[in-house]
Amino acid sequence: MKKLISLIPVIVLGSLIASVAAGAGAVKPIIVQLGIHRFDRTSAGTIVARATQDQVGWQLPNGDVGGFGPQTFLVGRDHSIWLDDGLNNRLLVYRAGRPKTVARVVPLRFANADSEVALGPAGSVYTTRFLGSGAAHDYRLVLDRQTAVGKLLWESRLPSVGEEFCGALRVGPGGTLYCVGPGETWIPVATPAGRPTSSADRRRRTGREPVAGGLQLVSHEFAPIGASHSVSFTLLDRRGSIVRSWRVFSRSVITEARTLGSFGRDPVVVLDIQKQKSQPVPHVLWDYVVLGLGPRGAERISLRHAVYGDNLLPDLRVGSDGALYQLGSSPATGVVISRYSLGS
Repeated sequence: MKKLISLIPVIVLGSLIASVAAGAGAVKPIIVQLGIHRFDRTSAGTIVARATQDQVGWQLPNGDVGGFGPQTFLVGRDHSIWLDDGLNNRLLVYRAGRPKTVARVVPLRFANADSEVALGPAGSVYTTRFLGSGAAHDYRLVLDRQTAVGKLLWESRLPSVGEEFCGALRVGPGGTLYCVGPGETWIPVATPAGRPTSSADRRRRTGREPVAGGLQLVSHEFAPIGASHSVSFTLLDRRGSIVRSWRVFSRSVITEARTLGSFGRDPVVVLDIQKQKSQPVPHVLWDYVVLGLGPRGAERISLRHAVYGDNLLPDLRVGSDGALYQLGSSPATGVVISRYSLGS
């Protein structure tokens, strides 16, 4: 399965920069200086879910096939944790305050190991899956909504842009489910009540990332991907005018910047910071710098990338409580999901 991430198309990036620049004189950006990143200063969190290595499925490296295990998870509004045991096609559910005990198991009958997942209304679950023969132009990406016992409620084809699929699932303000396509294009695909959106509604409401209060969030890296030292995040109102913006500077290279969601109107973003090391053996140091952006600057948390092998799916989530959650995994020690305060 191809990785569902793409660079921003030139035409989209050009219009984004133009729209932000139009109001640049009205609101001065809040400056966030990160300096040089220290890879030996990561934060400690509180464990909220744990699975031993024999409780979940693993694929170990085999020739040209890379290894991987659990890649993602979800956080319920009641602070429950839903670990995606993708190779076993199921979710392991943990109640808040009971990190060692699996309270129940939700089968994902129509999913596969790389399926995106999201929580729906009335205990339902959304998953994505590919259909088709595998021949050229015969693939299609489908969104399923199922009950907690695996009964299919409906399926709906997800849109694509060129050869790129819209596959990352995100729940926006008010409970609308979006899939995120190339160029960080947010497309509504399911209503808060759990019904698939119409083609007309998709066309009308497709756009930038929605934020509470009718705002939209846009981001831009000020250098080619892989060599950036600065990134901006901007909140726009319905007219496209700037409400608030941040400009983040780093003396270490930012290899990727993306949003994780928002708590109210304050965005939470993550920067990937990587560094090549040659001793004792060639390897890459990979840290996340998570920023809770606010009116006076940013709360900062540094975390080590901790997922085993390939991870095409989100390993960081922001809960409804405004806290940050991270998944770490290892076939030797199992899976741990930890909670971190963002100062909210």
